[in-house]
Amino acid sequence: MSHDPLAFFNAGFASFVEGETEHILSGVAERNLCARLMHHLESVKQRFGFGRYDLDPDYNRMNGQDVKYMLGEDDGRIRIECDLVVHRRAEADNLIALEMKKSRAPKADKDDDRTRLRILTLPRDRAREAVFPAQGEGRLPFVSGYALGLFLVLNADYRLFRIEEYRGGRPVGGVRTVRF
Repeated sequence: MSHDPLAFFNAGFASFVEGETEHILSGVAERNLCARLMHHLESVKQRFGFGRYDLDPDYNRMNGQDVKYMLGEDDGRIRIECDLVVHRRAEADNLIALEMKKSRAPKADKDDDRTRLRILTLPRDRAREAVFPAQGEGRLPFVSGYALGLFLVLNADYRLFRIEEYRGGRPVGGVRTVRF
């Protein structure tokens, strides 16, 4: 049994692309695609040792209750709503944060998702100092510390996904292309 979050994602994503091609090409919203991807990840999570993890599309909670925020450039709070997360709710055990955009989405929206993934994959101690000082003493920012961040850009015209990987607060490994 593998405990590799990327291998887990790759298996569920391969199933998603194979089983949902018509749906992917139909033009539905990213939110809908992430919910479908969630079902395919659910079907393989036991095999990879992640059976105790929750998969939540459009998740925006901290400690299962409070809405997640990060500090913006002007010290204002920015609400964090990730397209799909794999985590253990109300625990500091965050596995995968995933954002998805269509290729025609504005560049600014894509850049916001990339920034969010850099922050979500920061180690908690760095995130507390750099991004979450407004959370107050004693409040662990469950928002950060994801082992893996993934940014998927769907280009339905060319039948492909571009996948960017994030770890430790930065992009790693370049861009991978998956055709379907």
